Amino acid sequence: MKYSDDECKRICELTHQYLHWTIYKICNDRNITEETLKPYQTSYYERGELSIPKIYEHLLGHASNKSQGGNAIKKVFGSNWSGIEDHKERWEKLRKITNGFDPKSIMNFGTEANFRIAVANAYDQSEFTGPAEGYIRSIYYIGHFLSQKQFQNGKDVYDYFDAYYEPNPTELINHLLSIKISGKKLLYGLGQGLLRDALKELGYTNFVKPDVHIKDIAVGLNIVQTQNSDAKVAEVVADVAHRGGITPYYLDKFFFLIGSGEVYRKGHEYIRNRLKRDDSISRKNSFIEYVLERVYLPTLEVGQSVALLVSYRDSGLFRGQIGKIIQTEKSSLYEIEFSGNRKLLLYPTEFMMLHNN
Repeated sequence: MKYSDDECKRICELTHQYLHWTIYKICNDRNITEETLKPYQTSYYERGELSIPKIYEHLLGHASNKSQGGNAIKKVFGSNWSGIEDHKERWEKLRKITNGFDPKSIMNFGTEANFRIAVANAYDQSEFTGPAEGYIRSIYYIGHFLSQKQFQNGKDVYDYFDAYYEPNPTELINHLLSIKISGKKLLYGLGQGLLRDALKELGYTNFVKPDVHIKDIAVGLNIVQTQNSDAKVAEVVADVAHRGGITPYYLDKFFFLIGSGEVYRKGHEYIRNRLKRDDSISRKNSFIEYVLERVYLPTLEVGQSVALLVSYRDSGLFRGQIGKIIQTEKSSLYEIEFSGNRKLLLYPTEFMMLHNN
């Protein structure tokens, strides 16, 4: 389905509203809700921030984050963002093998076979499975890519990415996926989804990661008709975000949080644990229904009549009472005035719009 620009804006607004209300119901504090969601609106790193070793480590972290085989990889090599001590220790072994994630150190091994011997000597080979074996190849070839002479520092890598990204972000993806040496992809293990995810967290915020949650929501909202093409899903969702006035990164993260419940930043564990107790499929379906019921309705404006969907007994206001919007606030909050000069700041999920005569 092709949504208009106004409808794309509504989808973005409704996504924002639904997720805010979902978090607010857990913490019952709007400031905490704001603080919880703020980190997910901008990329983890600013574009141009990282050195080559940090870029290498970042790409390897994402290459291990596969939906199928990711746990098998982490069982052997650990993770650079895990809170599990054993995972940290295993990742430090990889840091030592690569001389602090210096990609030029990979060239010292000469061949992939020699590199595999070094890895096998550092880890328990009995734990190696197909995904772990494939990950060794990722470490080797991604290191080859970043050890090219044209990359003397992190800025050189960003400049290289920018040359393809600026005219058209999809060109950067297509180019990076096409680079090969001896018939092997240099960014081995980073496909459409993981590569977009890695780049968007490096500050390339026009990318969307087409994971299972993004795809489920995109199909449910009729943004796309099928999940068959990761590239198509990513590009169409990004287009909705652009036309809705926000970055694709922002919409990606909010779709992901609604679908997965993975509020993963430190300090938000109790919210994550509460969300993870809920059924993710039910939450996704509830969100999809919420958006589809409202996407074609007029935008909420000052002066609009609304009816309460919840009761606020302390304020003497009950479900069904009618008021008017008198002000819109940040975070999609609306100030509603009721009879007796009683006012409440409400989420749109707490009231329904009435048709003004």
